[in-house]
Amino acid sequence: MAPSHAPNPHITIRAPTPQTLPALKRLNALLLPINYPESFYNEILASPTTTRLTRLAFWFHSVTPPRTNGDVRTLLDGGESDGEEERWSEEQGNCVGGVRCRLEPPPPHASPELPPSRQGGSIYIMTLCTLSPYRHLGVGTQLITSVLSAAVELGCSEVYAHVWEANTDALDWYRKRGFDVDSGEVVQGYYRKLRPAGARVVRRRVGIADALVTAGRELK
Repeated sequence: MAPSHAPNPHITIRAPTPQTLPALKRLNALLLPINYPESFYNEILASPTTTRLTRLAFWFHSVTPPRTNGDVRTLLDGGESDGEEERWSEEQGNCVGGVRCRLEPPPPHASPELPPSRQGGSIYIMTLCTLSPYRHLGVGTQLITSVLSAAVELGCSEVYAHVWEANTDALDWYRKRGFDVDSGEVVQGYYRKLRPAGARVVRRRVGIADALVTAGRELK
């Protein structure tokens, strides 16, 4: 089932632009234990598909955003950092979270006779993070909902990610949002800078319920 949490009216999910992409860079540099190269960000705006698979969450203190285009917690990797900053203005909002994914093609054995929703590829969540003061307010959930909507639009059959094996909070967070946690062998050495260094795979099949949720949002 798709996430059932009601959207927080203070949160607006937006596609990245040349003006807002630096905010994603700052978030990832601050929150994640991996330093991503410039190519990681340059690719985002180079392709409509990659742009669609990247979203930023902006927090507006007023319930209706203007009509303009403690500890640190990351839901995906479990990294921590100090010196967290908020960059907020009444017009632009505060960028409090972001997600970056990639599209993976269907397996070579997929039957061309099947509809795209049954043979489609996968969406891999590369980064997903949120600033700690905005945890439990729906930021991550709305970002995941945007990823599931993209999966429906692109005819993908699943969304998956690697999660640090010691990040039990993140694993539980994904479970509550319909993801299955691989109970098999840990992917050893996945995170070079973390100890333990292993990762578990979280995976969510994209089904008819997600399509209905996406259609309902488009009709509003």
